[in-house]
Amino acid sequence: MRTKFKVWLTMLVLFIGAISFSSRQQVKAAASNITIDGDVSDWASVPKVTASKGAQLAMTVDNNYLYWYVSVKPDGAPFTDGTTPEFSVWEPFNLQVGSQSFSLSPKPAANGSYQFPQKPGTKVAVDIQIDGTSGHSNVADNGGYVTAVAANNQYKYNDVFEGKVALSDLELTAGRLKFTLSGGPHNVGSFTASTTFDYSNQSGGGDYTGHPNIVIDGAFDDWSDVQKTKLRFSDGDYNAHNAALLQYDGNLYLYINMDPHRGASYNDFQPTTYNFKIGTQSYDVKIVKANGQPYQQLKQIGDTERVAMAHNVGEINVLTGSEGYVTRMETSTGGRTDVMEIKVPVKSFGGAADDGQTITMTNVALGNQTLTVTGGSTGPILLAAGGFGIALFGIWQFNRRKKRAEELTL
Repeated sequence: MRTKFKVWLTMLVLFIGAISFSSRQQVKAAASNITIDGDVSDWASVPKVTASKGAQLAMTVDNNYLYWYVSVKPDGAPFTDGTTPEFSVWEPFNLQVGSQSFSLSPKPAANGSYQFPQKPGTKVAVDIQIDGTSGHSNVADNGGYVTAVAANNQYKYNDVFEGKVALSDLELTAGRLKFTLSGGPHNVGSFTASTTFDYSNQSGGGDYTGHPNIVIDGAFDDWSDVQKTKLRFSDGDYNAHNAALLQYDGNLYLYINMDPHRGASYNDFQPTTYNFKIGTQSYDVKIVKANGQPYQQLKQIGDTERVAMAHNVGEINVLTGSEGYVTRMETSTGGRTDVMEIKVPVKSFGGAADDGQTITMTNVALGNQTLTVTGGSTGPILLAAGGFGIALFGIWQFNRRKKRAEELTL
């Protein structure tokens, strides 16, 4: 009897623990359950702060984005100073993250002009200009919306803004960070909104132990969930490029998007000046056509070229097993960008190249950042196998004790 009681008690503890874990997961997910689409109903449960002129504001952060919300005149009270409940896109918000300061400025969308939405149910897409103390700037295309909602004031509407910025664009250092937002349009009034978040900075490289199902086929949807690093100099978004470097199964996977935002500046693919450092050995390589001939720039949206990676010396020095594609694509703003994905067996670099070493990649023509990966992808597989083994051992122990208890009862 005592044995059965222990078994049931153990099962109850595990069950309660599972419920607790599930609840924690749901709470974490709820904090980032915001979609920037002009429908602001998903902000209903997010705590707000009230500014000095009656506006309500909110901010929340997950490991990918900072989201913020502004309702200019939510109380419906009449205006006494002639101010309209319109959201201005020319007055910046101030963001403080640790010791770093940023200016977040909603602005008219690319190739468009901003009109205050005044009819309830109408919305206008806006971009977010990000300026930092390091001197760089970046534009998040379609980073926000301003929506007119019905209100009980003389204007019969109230503008509500929601927007987001990618934390990777802020180039933050991993750790427990305090985010503080202030400033904004003059008719919002003074306010301070703060939140604290443990940021892991996955986009900065380091150990990538996931195993994404990347297929080298000239389509890039399978890269959408992979954290990107922004390659650029200090001259802003017009020369900013997205890049990612993965390592698993003995292969390196490299992704380059030349102009993911505006698609109107440095958007032709850069085929040369790639440098890989594997362990202590450096390799200068370039991108060539699949047959080893020099790469030729694409001409029209939709054009695709099969490519390979080659040593940057001699005539034809294609790295064995390397395969990739460069595709010219249209951006969301009507511009164009060249996007590349390529897979290269680590050992094909030659020398002491080994899949287990730290590998870095730089390109002095794209920016001064470094992509870094370390080791392979066996970590999660071994961990999962270990967990499965523990589960099997627990089941075996349970059955063994149950059988023993039955024998004692008999």
